[in-house]
Amino acid sequence: MPRFRFQWENIDANLREILAKAFQLPDVAAAQFVTRFGKRPNQEFIQTAWPFLLDHWLVLDKNAAHRIAEALQMRGVGDATISDDLIYLRSCRNSAGLRDVVLIEFIALGERNETGVRLPESPAPVQDETAPVVITPVISKNDNPVDVLRQFVLQTLASHFEKNAAKNTITIDEDGDIIMPAGSAVMCVTVAPEPLIVRIYAVLIKNIVRSPELYETLNHINATLQIGRMFEKDGLIILESSIFPYALNEQSLLNVVMQVQFLADQYDDRLHASFGGELFGPSLTDDVIDV
Repeated sequence: MPRFRFQWENIDANLREILAKAFQLPDVAAAQFVTRFGKRPNQEFIQTAWPFLLDHWLVLDKNAAHRIAEALQMRGVGDATISDDLIYLRSCRNSAGLRDVVLIEFIALGERNETGVRLPESPAPVQDETAPVVITPVISKNDNPVDVLRQFVLQTLASHFEKNAAKNTITIDEDGDIIMPAGSAVMCVTVAPEPLIVRIYAVLIKNIVRSPELYETLNHINATLQIGRMFEKDGLIILESSIFPYALNEQSLLNVVMQVQFLADQYDDRLHASFGGELFGPSLTDDVIDV
């Protein structure tokens, strides 16, 4: 009998395809995963793959998400007052404790049951009316990928924020970048061609005075952020996150945009009060700065 019952081929084919693209494997064959990660995944795999496991496995496997959330809450990880399992998991840091719990559940996903029958694959969203429909951009062979992603981003954001247009006015600058408000900060969503990536960033403050205290504070903030990074560049304080095309769908885009929007609105006033500089104020689109 083999020492390990885990088999990469027991992992849902759709999830393996996402992981193969993410890690630039030649194909989705189990042998490719064995070569890259070994016969059995470890904590290092979970640490790197966690965003993809969250967005493409646990978003469909509610039972696994609940078990992981429950185990982490028992360990005192994250904000246990969050009742929604996925929102709670997104709020947790990618710590060793989280990786321990997720690894156990992922190994169970790839094991066979006692009769040797392959575990069932995750159900497709169309088979469950209560499951979220994951909509992703489709890039055909002759398409310009930048244009496709830019249109997908614009349609997704416009569709989501149109109900509250007065608060979330969306404008497009001459470069085709999408400008949105984030309190008194200004936020931009742009598609970069090399490498192909969707960048979501907010400029919190301009004309900031550099100091050791400022950089120490930014380092402290970065240690607590669940997504992205905050940094100073040319007198600007910038909060930035990004999404690669293989991880881009409507929900992942909205999650990152809303988190950046929320964090920018929270931090700009505090940093301004402590370190000066200038807020962008209510007139946002006139002050957009290319970063």
